[in-house]
Amino acid sequence: MILIMLSMAFATVAVLYAYWFGGMAERYGAKVIAAMYAMALAGRTQQVGVFHELDPVAFAEDLIGFAGFSLLGIYTKRVWPLWAAAFQLLSVGAHFVRMLELDVRPIVYAWMKSGPTWAVLVLLLIGTLGHRRRTSSRASGPFSPS
Repeated sequence: MILIMLSMAFATVAVLYAYWFGGMAERYGAKVIAAMYAMALAGRTQQVGVFHELDPVAFAEDLIGFAGFSLLGIYTKRVWPLWAAAFQLLSVGAHFVRMLELDVRPIVYAWMKSGPTWAVLVLLLIGTLGHRRRTSSRASGPFSPS
């Protein structure tokens, strides 16, 4: 239970930090993650987490993340959304493995459907820190905004 609370606290801090201090790309990334968690919250009122068969709520959540970060990566000049889309594609792939009913242990499915989202949160934090560094008054060089 403490691990779930810590993960939700980390996700909340990452999303709020990106929304308050990030640029346009980071704000949209925070909105994508918030949409993913809203889908999970709405879906978990109807169904609990499933590990022995396809989890439709987590599958929909990861599809939202993959589509959102793919579009964000295409339309912004940042590289972290493309990495986030790739990590979300790993989660979607885990759901396809479970959909094909291949012999996969439930713990492996649990890690593969939720582990890459942790990496997406770290990428969001790194992207926000990079944006703050680029826009700081001391930033200079060929890639600085001024």
